[in-house]
Amino acid sequence: MKFQNIVEYILFRAIGFIIKIIGLKGTRAFAKMLALFLFYVVPIRKSVVINNLKIAFPKKSDNEIYRIAKLNYISFATTFAELLFIPSLKKEKLLSITTVDDRELLDSTIQNSKRAIVMTAHFGNWEIGSLALNIILNKNMAVMAKPQRNGYINNYVNRLREKFGNTAIPTGLSVKEIYKILLNGGIIGAVADQRGHPDGLRVKFFNRETAIFTGTFTMAVKSNALILFAIMIRQSDGDYRLVHQVINYDSSKYTLEENVVLVSQKYFDLLEVYVRQNPEQWFWMHKIWKY
Repeated sequence: MKFQNIVEYILFRAIGFIIKIIGLKGTRAFAKMLALFLFYVVPIRKSVVINNLKIAFPKKSDNEIYRIAKLNYISFATTFAELLFIPSLKKEKLLSITTVDDRELLDSTIQNSKRAIVMTAHFGNWEIGSLALNIILNKNMAVMAKPQRNGYINNYVNRLREKFGNTAIPTGLSVKEIYKILLNGGIIGAVADQRGHPDGLRVKFFNRETAIFTGTFTMAVKSNALILFAIMIRQSDGDYRLVHQVINYDSSKYTLEENVVLVSQKYFDLLEVYVRQNPEQWFWMHKIWKY
């Protein structure tokens, strides 16, 4: 296993070296070629993507579903390639390719909060998004990330996530430690659209009962943190638009459990709006409706 991890890491870094040479524009062209190769030649999880899209968009034709699936591969490959471009990414460049909706509102919202959880999704480029927020807000975040099987790759990717000052923390970190960050006025960044346990909370997502992971929502409500929904939408020219919205709840009016249900549904309602507008940009490759 160790030998396999070393080989994978060398290949990973080799792709990163190529990306460094060809620049951001070349990186995106490379990503498209890689995506088409995977889509047509090595169709990993292609059936999962198509099945999910059919469930979400039952009125779309097979041709349209197939087209979105292909674009989804291109979107994900672009996210992956841009992640490997981060060592060459300068603050000025990142700011130049990012447009922020209601920048002043975003600044005031975060500045006036005692503690906050930024909830993003596997949409657009969530990795670039955490870096952009770090720069825009001039505040470091503790970014929760699921550890990779390959420790070498995991450590390298975490260094990329921390380039501008953020701290990468494993999702397995104790709840006590995460609460400590929040109660000390910190900002947590979390990807909140993971599939939950079969017997866990379910919300409506694309008109279907969907099992979700509630850990992040529970932490937010229990610590009385500001919940900020924020995603990076990839534009047709490759630049990004950062959209954000506060998810409100009332700790004095509802119980913890009621508020968790409330904010979870609000989060997935917001996510669905943007996924419907840009269906190719969400990560359809996981079995969100496995049960």
